Amino acid sequence: MINNQLQALLSQPPCGIILLGFGAGNIPYSAALAETLSLAHERGHMVISASQCPFGGVSDSYAAGSWQYEHHVIAGGRLTIPAIYARLLWLLLRYDSPARRRQRWLNNVNQTGTSIKKR
Repeated sequence: MINNQLQALLSQPPCGIILLGFGAGNIPYSAALAETLSLAHERGHMVISASQCPFGGVSDSYAAGSWQYEHHVIAGGRLTIPAIYARLLWLLLRYDSPARRRQRWLNNVNQTGTSIKKR
């Protein structure tokens, strides 16, 4: 089902996609979903993994969900769903290319999801 929903988004202009996993960001593996996530990245979409749990955040080191990060999904860390949404919206409005958006996300958010101030 999640694969079908993602497939429907692939024909749209590049956007931000939030995947809501279980616990620390666990999403059940399927070859079709892995292929769709890679294709989403190729088409300029930013896919961020978040948790449905209100506390704790997402970790890209947790084994059960680690497969998705091999397909260009970004861990949302400790950011809340509204914070991820706001950051994605800002990146989509501010930066003109998917590569610059991804670079900005990765440079400004550390593994715990807190902002890093540049000097």
